[in-house]
Amino acid sequence: TRLFDESGGVGAAVLTLLYPMVYALSRQVLIDFALVAMVVLSLYMVLASDAGLDRRRSAWLGVVLGCTLLTKWTALVFVTGPALLWLAVRLRRNRPSFRAAAWPLTIVALVAAVVSLPWYLVALGPFLKGAAEAFGSYPAQEHDPTAVIDSLRWYWRAAWETLIMKPLLAVPALA
Repeated sequence: TRLFDESGGVGAAVLTLLYPMVYALSRQVLIDFALVAMVVLSLYMVLASDAGLDRRRSAWLGVVLGCTLLTKWTALVFVTGPALLWLAVRLRRNRPSFRAAAWPLTIVALVAAVVSLPWYLVALGPFLKGAAEAFGSYPAQEHDPTAVIDSLRWYWRAAWETLIMKPLLAVPALA
């Protein structure tokens, strides 16, 4: 399924790279920029595989989703909504039988699990320990905000610097 031609895709890529947050992330060595790339690849595969309904491409969608989950588990937050929306659109348009739709989606889930589950099984203990530390008293030791109001202030200052001021200062510079 092609939504636009190649020039539209290049334009969308350029605009995405100019988003203030994406631009800021690309200048730092953080996993979030890799997450953006893997989520974009996953969403491309969701479109290319008709939300996993295309039997030839469903396994590849599973591989990409598994690799995306290996990048960072929060990828589920960004991929799930658009994938379910596209799945609903494709199911409504094509009206496949339950079996014809369930089999490719099962392949997607199984392949994604085979790719990502070994790591999550090995890392489950350290993950739970880290989560307990993150939600315990450890943020105070790292001088991170621990109260809701302090967190909101911190995020506002960070957003002001990265997302608001730099783009506003860039507009006069470009004019």
